[in-house]
Amino acid sequence: MGNKLIGVKLEGVIYAHNGDIPLSCFLDSFMRFVEENGWYFGGGALQVDEDGNQIDEIDNTIINE
Repeated sequence: MGNKLIGVKLEGVIYAHNGDIPLSCFLDSFMRFVEENGWYFGGGALQVDEDGNQIDEIDNTIINE
């Protein structure tokens, strides 16, 4: 029997202290961090509101004020 890989499973939500985090911006930074360390990521990510509910990606939302 061969050795199995040991990794880290993430479960949680990330918020900024000031402002919102567009999903694509977070994923770009996260994947850069992962790849710079010679790691890889398998999984998914969702844009959520402050209650943790899935919402449409804010990158694709036009906000009229």
